[in-house]
Amino acid sequence: MILNGYQKEQQLLEWYEEDTITALQYIEHHSLGMIDRFKLWCQDEGKSEDEDTAKDFLDEYNGLFLDTLDVSKKQNETSDKIDFSDWQVNKPLLNELFESMEAVNIALWRYKNPLSLDKDTCARETGVSQDDIHKWWMVVDFLNYAHKGTFYPIRLDEDAVGETIWEVCAIFCS
Repeated sequence: MILNGYQKEQQLLEWYEEDTITALQYIEHHSLGMIDRFKLWCQDEGKSEDEDTAKDFLDEYNGLFLDTLDVSKKQNETSDKIDFSDWQVNKPLLNELFESMEAVNIALWRYKNPLSLDKDTCARETGVSQDDIHKWWMVVDFLNYAHKGTFYPIRLDEDAVGETIWEVCAIFCS
């Protein structure tokens, strides 16, 4: 199958499971972040970027993805109880979020550790205070709310996560 541009993850997963696309096509048409993760994984594992390696990577990635969906469902039961419509009209909170590198670092840590709910480890690994951890822990869930579904940044770095937070804040502050 010939593909152009990036495709939705669920669609790629369906095509891949039906053997309509190759593992390399899945990676190449998922996102720039997926391509970066694959290249880094290949470096870490000392493997070449070929079809067999792509299959190994996807087996590992999709296992994590499916586990993450299960955890996300459990987390959403909790986050569904939070009224994020309050966040979107709270201009002082949005202005503080807009300027908070701590919020960016916490959200980035949560994206990199999707199965973890350990706020102490997040604080230790990011160097962010416990107060900020508690204040900004739900930013990832707020981004999901703002995007009307599960949102995942195109890259897992401060710039991409920060840009996403700033864009959402700018939309709700205007």
